[in-house]
Amino acid sequence: MPCCVMGVAIVPLPLQTLLSMVEQARRKHQLTYEQVLAVEGHLLRVTSPQLCLDPTSDVLCVANRLQYSRNKFRTYSMRR
Repeated sequence: MPCCVMGVAIVPLPLQTLLSMVEQARRKHQLTYEQVLAVEGHLLRVTSPQLCLDPTSDVLCVANRLQYSRNKFRTYSMRR
């Protein structure tokens, strides 16, 4: 049994902090505009939340119910 248990918690930094760090690196290392854009783009890709591209059946059921409620009275007989 280990004598101590360690864990690491990664706390996401605010976007403004990340951009100020990029600006400091640009000044210190004399980065070009293209290099700064590449770093900022990489940071945005890494820090943005992942999209859910594989929805569950619950999402489909809710979407179906919403569409039914929206189109409930859009029938030919109701338009007359």
